[in-house]
Amino acid sequence: MGLFACARPGAPAASPTDAGRLAATYRGGVVSLAEVESEANRLTPGLRDQFANPAGREALVLSLIDKKLLVGEARHRGLDQDPELQRQVSGLESRLLIKALVANEQKAIGPPSDAELRAFYDAHRDRYALPERVRIARVLVRPGAAGPAGKASAQLRAQALRARLLRGEPLASVEKQAEGPERARGGELGTYAQGDFKAPAVGRAAFALVRPGAVSPVLPTQEGFAVLQLLERLAGRVPPFEEVRAQVAAELSVDRQRQAFDALRKRLRQAADVHLETSAAR
Repeated sequence: MGLFACARPGAPAASPTDAGRLAATYRGGVVSLAEVESEANRLTPGLRDQFANPAGREALVLSLIDKKLLVGEARHRGLDQDPELQRQVSGLESRLLIKALVANEQKAIGPPSDAELRAFYDAHRDRYALPERVRIARVLVRPGAAGPAGKASAQLRAQALRARLLRGEPLASVEKQAEGPERARGGELGTYAQGDFKAPAVGRAAFALVRPGAVSPVLPTQEGFAVLQLLERLAGRVPPFEEVRAQVAAELSVDRQRQAFDALRKRLRQAADVHLETSAAR
């Protein structure tokens, strides 16, 4: 990915050493190749591709020059001395410094050991427990027309499809007459725990199905009339450590980071000999 220099009239001449490191010069400043690369790396992959060609790179360099010129003009007008702006800049600097400090403390902790991960898992097994779940399919019929007549017709069609399932006809065959988006997946709706259903009545109907292949009554829903079929019933269980190791590591890391921050804050307060004034403590 080639870069180039955009010289401006009256700009200082770049030295031979600088020539290979500058992307552009202008009266009062320069734009380095490192700045351009840093700016390009902050772009999303799609935008980065737009700036990969020479015209795009030139636009990127010019945008960096514009930014520098605008900042210079603002300083020339004394806007950087505005008290409110200085307060905002100070606040931003404080937040960035604290963020860097906390990141430094967290880096010093290092990743948890395997023994620490297993101990955390053993102490929080209930956190990883999976409730009983059902994997279900749905046959949905939408009303073809508005009003009671359309609903009545859709309900009759749903009852007819349900009867075909009860006779043992394969779901994939019955689903060809259905109208829900799950039709593209052969009717499979997904795997759900009791609390996952938006409509409680649908959840109760799904969990009332005991054996694979069992069929629910016709259910009125916001989308139309549905018939559920149980594909699989999954008992509640606690996954083994190996299955949830990544989740355990992520949660333990958060806990360790919080502990590191609290310890740092405590050390700093003790070193600063903090005393609250009586009026401030009320």
